[in-house]
Amino acid sequence: MRKYKITGILLISIILITCVSFNLNKNKQTESPNNVIEVYKFLGLDTYPFSITEEMFWENKNLEHVKMNMPDIFIEGIVKDVQKTEQIKHNGLSEDFDFAFVTTNNQDTIYASLIKNLWTLKKNGKIEYYRDNDEDLKKTLQEYSSFFSNCW
Repeated sequence: MRKYKITGILLISIILITCVSFNLNKNKQTESPNNVIEVYKFLGLDTYPFSITEEMFWENKNLEHVKMNMPDIFIEGIVKDVQKTEQIKHNGLSEDFDFAFVTTNNQDTIYASLIKNLWTLKKNGKIEYYRDNDEDLKKTLQEYSSFFSNCW
């Protein structure tokens, strides 16, 4: 009789653990694509003898980029921090940017040149340009991950 109780308890425990782990994995799979932004680092910046345009940045995405996912909660903070810096006038997209932060809807993008401390916000068809004179954003990102360091 005691043998059956132990076997029953073990069987119920295994079933409960299996159900719980299945639900946790299912939640991770369904939530993760919507809760991240993709950050691309352009590795070929020093190999071009001229300024890099937006088209050139994306041209060889599979060859010259490294991608990292960040929680999307950071994007709002980054946008607010960028907008607190000096807004500058510019005739076109800042060139020689080495990072692109792409939102989940793939329509809004933040381009950054951490070397020149220039930021370009492309949101809802509008383009705004900023300069981080104090390098605060650069320092924050580099403290967050070595992905944002100059030498990698």
